[in-house]
Parts: sequence; C-alpha cells; structure tokens
Amino acid sequence: MRRNGYKKIEALIIGMVVVSSVVLILIPRPSNAVDLGGGTIEWSTGHTVVGSETYSNGTIICSGGNLVVPSGTSLLLENATLKMNSTTPGALAINVEPNAWFNATGGSVVTANDPANNYNFWMNGTMNLLNQSIVEECGIWDLNVGSNGLRVGPNSQLLVDNSTIRNGDRNGIHGYPTTGNPCTIQVINNSLITVNGRHGIYARSNSNLLVKNSEVTF
Repeated sequence: MRRNGYKKIEALIIGMVVVSSVVLILIPRPSNAVDLGGGTIEWSTGHTVVGSETYSNGTIICSGGNLVVPSGTSLLLENATLKMNSTTPGALAINVEPNAWFNATGGSVVTANDPANNYNFWMNGTMNLLNQSIVEECGIWDLNVGSNGLRVGPNSQLLVDNSTIRNGDRNGIHGYPTTGNPCTIQVINNSLITVNGRHGIYARSNSNLLVKNSEVTF
C-alpha cells in the first residue's frame, strides 16, 4: 500500500550492533532453471520450492496460496518479476524458512499484484537483493499477524546491494531477532530504502546492521 511522504531518516534502532564491514553472503546456483522468455506463468495454488529453482526473463503471478522456500532449498530470480496476488491485505505471504535461500538479481522485482493488497514477507533464512532489484508493497501494519515490512527473523541474513526496498505498509525492513539469535541486515552500494509507512529500517535489540553508501528514509 503506497504512502506519500519522503523524509530523511537513518533508521530506528533499539539496542542494535553496528557491523563495520560487509559480510559476504554466498549465493548457491540453482540447477533447475526456467527461462520464461518474456512471458507470464501463474502459481494458482501458491508454490513450494523443491531443491534449487531459478526463473528468469518474465513474470510469475502467485495466487491462491503462499510462496514457501523450505529449509535446504533455494530460489533465484534473474531479471524476473514476482507478483503476489493477495485478494485482501495480508492474504498471501512469502515464507523463507531457516537454512533456505531467496535471491533476486538483474533488476528483478518482488511486488504485490494489487498495491492495495500487500503481502507479508517472513524471511527466516538468507536473502540477497542484488543489481538494481526491488522489493516493494510488502508487510501488513499489524503487530500480531503482519510482518510489518520485510521481516528478518532470528539467525537470518539480508543483503541489499545496489537495490531498493520501498512502499512497505509499516517498515521497509523489520529486524526481528531474539535473545541469543541475532539477525544481520546489510544495505550497501547505492541502495535505497524509501517511502515506507513508518520507518525505513526498524532494527530490534540484537540486530547487526550495516548501512554503507546508501540512503534510508521513511
């Protein structure tokens, strides 16, 4: 859900740890590759990744169920658009489980099919958003059932490198670790976190945060 307003802000940080150098996050190369050839496919009952999957050069519409990246699997988007087709706000979600990978590169976009109906984004594994890729329209402004942006959970890692996160319903990135189980958030190399409902980055206690050569705003 898009919200107007553009105010310069670094981040809201509660008891976080600032890391001073970039931590390299390695990307496993998926072996099951689908070149969409500029076309569109639909996951009409949602989709659960099996093994390693990659989709390139086209559009995927996820309807009727969540996108789940289970532990031990990986999903890669290359120059591809993923549209989460929620019929009401928060009806669908992206769930990246612990020890799973979700990577988007080459100008890929993860978005809502209808900007009025955001999707939740639960990132409990590793995500790399690279090379002018975008995540937008994610998170529901509800502390009980919403991810409040792209939520980075305990023992999870998010790397945003020369890419954008925008139009979150509450926060752009919501760092949500637990005691003894930190999360790591890195925003580097001309990345932009902007036009979100409340905070660009909300990092709870026990978050490791690095913002370098990038801009974070409401």
